Amino acid sequence: MKNKISPNRYSDAIFRIASEDRNVDEWKDFLKNLEVALSDIEVRSFLEGPKISLSEKIDLFKKAEIEEDNKQFSFLKMLLERNHIFMTGAILQKFNTLLDKSRGIRRAEIISAFPLSNLEISNINQMLNGIVDAEVHSQNIVDRSILGGFIAKFDDQMLDMSFRGKLNQMKQKILE
Repeated sequence: MKNKISPNRYSDAIFRIASEDRNVDEWKDFLKNLEVALSDIEVRSFLEGPKISLSEKIDLFKKAEIEEDNKQFSFLKMLLERNHIFMTGAILQKFNTLLDKSRGIRRAEIISAFPLSNLEISNINQMLNGIVDAEVHSQNIVDRSILGGFIAKFDDQMLDMSFRGKLNQMKQKILE
């Protein structure tokens, strides 16, 4: 059975290294820039090319102003050697989750029937800060089916303050 390494293992390892070296923002920027570079069609086809040697692929990144003796270059080289370079997006996503957690930030989706103003989102974030005991950063998603109010979704939690949710609660109480 082939050994499969998940992006989470890479993220956990580099987050630990970045925290110890006190350069998590530098790593975040590095991963973001790498993800952007890998989204380029020419770069992607070059790296996926079966006739391109590993050393040629590594040389491509040597030209990108990454110091060969630093940990980021070593990480990049390891991803290339293991053919995991295209896990970068998932690695960045998990890295950002770890970074947010370390900074006491929770990400949320605020689902509403209509677009919310910045002031409304800010007010909802303030309310949620007290509920989840963390600083909440959210984005607004419009879903007309909830009629009014909002639903706040976190990683594994949901707070339903929608009219549809309230109507369903009343329906359940009536049916009891």
